Amino acid sequence: MDKQKDLHRMEALKKELFILNKAYFTDNNEILPESVRDSMKRELIDLESRYPEYITPDSPTQHIGAILDERLQKCQHALKKESLADVFLFEEIIEWEGRLKKHVDTSFEYLVELKLDGLNVTLTYEDGIFIRAVTRGNGFEGENVSHTIATIQSIPKKIDSSFSGEISGEVFFMKKDFERMNENNDFKNPRNAAAGTVRQLEISAIKNRKLSFFPYQVFSHFIHFQTQSEIMKWCCAQGFKIESHSIVCASVEEVCLFIERWSPRRGALDYEIDGMVIKVNNKKHQKIIGSTAKFPRWAVAYKFPAEIVQSQVESIDVQLGRTGVVTPVALLRPVLLAGSTVSRATLHNYEEITRKDIRVGDTVLIRKAGDIIPEVIEVVFDMREKKSQKYIFPNTCPSCESVLEKEEGEVAIRCVFHDCPAIRLEQMKHAISRQAFNVDGLGEEAMRALLDKKYIQNIADLFSLKKSQLLSLPLFKEKKADNLLASLDISREVALKNFIFSLGIRFIGQETARLFSMFFIKRLSKKTIIQKIIENDSQLSLFSEPKVIEVQKSIFSVSNFFTLAMGLSLEEVQEIDGIGEKVAISFLDYFQAKSSQVLAEKFESNNVYILYEEDTSSDEYSGMTFVITGSFENFSRDSLKNIIIQRGGKVSSAVSKSTNILLCGEKSGSKKEKAEKLGINIWREKDLRDQGIE
Repeated sequence: MDKQKDLHRMEALKKELFILNKAYFTDNNEILPESVRDSMKRELIDLESRYPEYITPDSPTQHIGAILDERLQKCQHALKKESLADVFLFEEIIEWEGRLKKHVDTSFEYLVELKLDGLNVTLTYEDGIFIRAVTRGNGFEGENVSHTIATIQSIPKKIDSSFSGEISGEVFFMKKDFERMNENNDFKNPRNAAAGTVRQLEISAIKNRKLSFFPYQVFSHFIHFQTQSEIMKWCCAQGFKIESHSIVCASVEEVCLFIERWSPRRGALDYEIDGMVIKVNNKKHQKIIGSTAKFPRWAVAYKFPAEIVQSQVESIDVQLGRTGVVTPVALLRPVLLAGSTVSRATLHNYEEITRKDIRVGDTVLIRKAGDIIPEVIEVVFDMREKKSQKYIFPNTCPSCESVLEKEEGEVAIRCVFHDCPAIRLEQMKHAISRQAFNVDGLGEEAMRALLDKKYIQNIADLFSLKKSQLLSLPLFKEKKADNLLASLDISREVALKNFIFSLGIRFIGQETARLFSMFFIKRLSKKTIIQKIIENDSQLSLFSEPKVIEVQKSIFSVSNFFTLAMGLSLEEVQEIDGIGEKVAISFLDYFQAKSSQVLAEKFESNNVYILYEEDTSSDEYSGMTFVITGSFENFSRDSLKNIIIQRGGKVSSAVSKSTNILLCGEKSGSKKEKAEKLGINIWREKDLRDQGIE
């Protein structure tokens, strides 16, 4: 890393965080999502840990809260109010426990609470009588908001008369109460609405706003607790409503399991949460472990995986796809997004870069498109350097240096040189993928070596590879060569939909390949189908003799398929349900090309056959759109997608009003929350079994 660039980045982050924190904590205005502020803060902490000599007293990492509201009376806190250190990964929770054991070498019990997304307020009681309410503020003093807090019905104005001290908790809106009071969309989220309501000067302004309060900490010199969980029981006994889903865990492993179970369920709660608070349960241990200048060491806040974060564009690269499309890619400062570290994000195409005005050095917001591919969604313009320059898209291919072209009516810019090495490599990677020939044991580096040596020029050549050729490459030893040849032998027989997909025809993805496959299966003459007997050695147990089992397969030749495809007219192809003119023309152009006919002959000579599989699809899910999210114990996502398609349904990547069913597994994330808000039917794995799907 360049030190000067890092120091410059530190200053930019501090300046932006000051603006965002003031807007969020003082003005009750969310300029950027909280997850973006979190990622900026995390990046700044990382840089400051790398260059501790450059930490300044005004850094946002050295302060709690933000500037106080000048309109409200200030009150000193009897005890300093601390914030919590954030953790984002289970590994960081385990590391945190390791630090705890340096203070107290014992097995800890943990209280885990749902982390409400609200405003921190401390209530003061004297002889059991409510006296005042003060915001956390900067940790030393806060704003007196007693007049608004007193309107919260769930806060008892009188408790045990022997109690004098402070009760800290979270002020928030229940979802239904937020929706009711925010009909005009004055607030972006419940947290800002709660903070804005609490800081109102006139009670009349909040008469229709129903706030709620959950306590989580008690400070008193007159009453002592053994554990954190005892505090919650005491609060409940005093008439407070408490967060009822908290749990005491005997280990960090139990903590992580609890978080894992709750993550996909949080959308069903009556209030917003953005993570979990994990506390050492034993109060004696808390006292020994102590605090840093800002945080208690005995507690951390686990934040759910962020859906949108920020990073800096360090450079812009371009990559070629199998059809020659040149896609710009942002190379980023590594950042944690949705539970994994991201350092690259797609910029889609030249027009997107121009429209969003993305430049090298920009701070950008990124998210995972369809929960899979990171993409840049917008630029944080007020962090842009004055000397930044517009990005100039290359006019030649980065691989073969031929001039790039743009077809009329398309946004894509392409390399059209038929023998471009980068395109050929991408075509080969596509052809051996699981949805195509499904060849194991052939990575990108080995593929590149085979192409460089001219051992292969297309997918058909793979099936003529010799062991001696593989062993001539440094990447292959005896066993690896044998494994690859065995995998290729299995892949010689391929389903028609996989074969069509493997060809890499422009505009033809998995679903379109399936539609073509169904069409051709119906048109095949029975005379062209060959019955092939395959002998398999099978041993039922360690003590039984191997037995030869004969398996009969129906296959047909690649040349028969190509002959059928070449004989079609444009009108016939367009009559296939789901196939439009653009796809039909692309399909016919491919099979009319001389190179395709040569490829068919190579497949034929290398004993590649297409499996004949009769169409077993139904219309049970006809007209229904499904979205799949999370992980399933007995199904892969691909198998579920195939089942839905076989039954006449469609699979989409995003939840919308047109979605009929959400198939929801473990770790389902934001899609489940959105589906619940839209009232979409949600199926679990058990529901699939009830449907007869095994």
